[in-house]
Amino acid sequence: MTLLLLLCCSSAKAPTVENADRAVATVSKLSVGSYSFKLVVKDSEGLTNEDVVKITVKEGRCVV
Repeated sequence: MTLLLLLCCSSAKAPTVENADRAVATVSKLSVGSYSFKLVVKDSEGLTNEDVVKITVKEGRCVV
């Protein structure tokens, strides 16, 4: 199985994406802006599927 995480953003600075080809990817250094993350999965038979997650980062304080 092949995994790929693609990023499109409207922020001035692109965030850092680690392990974009793994089951768990890490995104850091997000600044205020809009981001679209597209996950593409391809199996051993060549079949693919994809999904898009959209995230908007706004100014404010961090709540954990």
